[in-house]
Amino acid sequence: MIVTIALSFLFREFSLPRSVILMSHTLTFLLLFIWKFFIIRYNQYTKGKAVIIGNYYEFSSIKENIKKLFNKKESISFIEMNDTFAVITKKLAPYEVIFVSSSVDNSLKNKILYYAMRQNKNVFVMPTVSELLLMKSTITTLDDTMLLQVKPFYINGGFLFIKRLFDIIFSILLLVLSLPVMILTALFIKFEDGGSIFYKQERLGKNNKPFRIIKFRSMRENAERESGPILALNDDHRITKIGNVIRKTRIDELPQLFNVLKGDMSIVGPRPERDFFAENFQKENIWFSYRCAVKPGITGYAQIMGSYTTDMENKLKFDLHYIRNYSLWLDMIIILRTILVVINKAKADGQVARDAQKKSKPIFIRESVEKE
Repeated sequence: MIVTIALSFLFREFSLPRSVILMSHTLTFLLLFIWKFFIIRYNQYTKGKAVIIGNYYEFSSIKENIKKLFNKKESISFIEMNDTFAVITKKLAPYEVIFVSSSVDNSLKNKILYYAMRQNKNVFVMPTVSELLLMKSTITTLDDTMLLQVKPFYINGGFLFIKRLFDIIFSILLLVLSLPVMILTALFIKFEDGGSIFYKQERLGKNNKPFRIIKFRSMRENAERESGPILALNDDHRITKIGNVIRKTRIDELPQLFNVLKGDMSIVGPRPERDFFAENFQKENIWFSYRCAVKPGITGYAQIMGSYTTDMENKLKFDLHYIRNYSLWLDMIIILRTILVVINKAKADGQVARDAQKKSKPIFIRESVEKE
């Protein structure tokens, strides 16, 4: 649509009536909408039953997502991974679709995959972080031995230059376009409680180098004086009225464009963490520090694919996948899908986090609160 309008403006020979361009855009939107509807409707496994092999915690956390692939009448079953292979294969007989959890032992996983292929069953494997490391590995040989060379997580120099150039151009353009919104936001914050408009907080950047992130203040001042460093929840009592609005619409993130211009951040990348939470996450998963191989971003792959309540390990997988498969085109897709995330209330809603506090294993939320 943009290219058509640009060519029509620049070259008179190519010019079209505005009504034709508008009709074309409208028809394209409607046809794509209808196509998407049929893809979603008929891409389900409407026939057959599905089962998850793994531990119960993983089953309870993903079964609702898996249900979206199936007819609403179908239920998702569960098989404990500690059963013997003979018992598991007996239980698998009536199922056409098998999901293998990341917690399943490699040797059992291989047996299940072999069995599923022999029986013409559909099988899906949830990868571990170490399996993600092998993606896009280089195959080499040592005499008559084949080897997989696992490359470190980084973005090479050529891509870094293009990414930096894109960050500068896009952030300047976005600052100009969002200037009226930022001015109004600053006035509302100031009028509500008379406190500071911005807050700066130390986060970890590329190679774990600390920097000061800039955001619009969405909580009352000195929010952590009583609670200490804790992860933010939806409907947090410390959030101001205007803060509630700008957090839901992500307007509070706009000042980070200055961090991008300065070079501390990128438009797209893993979200920056505070050192306090990063240390805890690192204890839970040794691969966590690898997400700092690139500059943190205002938005990221984990943000568009997950939600506020997506746990740390799943967000880590998305972040590592982004680094391993980086391209400017992927950045563009993430930016466009970020718009959908902003207007999708389900993605922004963190209410589940309150319920998660009642469970034995907490669900972490990456967005942290501001301190003094």
